Amino acid sequence: MAIQKVCGIETEYGILLRGSGDSNPIAASSVLINAYVADLQRKVDWDFEDESPGN
Repeated sequence: MAIQKVCGIETEYGILLRGSGDSNPIAASSVLINAYVADLQRKVDWDFEDESPGN
C-alpha cells in the first residue's frame, strides 16, 4: 500500500523599491498589499436624493 504525500513547490518573491537607497522591504510590501486590497473594495457613493435639511 502506497503512502499518499502532499508535494509542491515553495516560491519566494522579493520586492525592490527603485530610486530609494534606503528602502524597507516590509514597508514596501505593506504599501503594495494595501493598495491592491483597497482597489478590490466596493466603492460606495452616498445618495442625497431623499435628504432634506429643512426637516
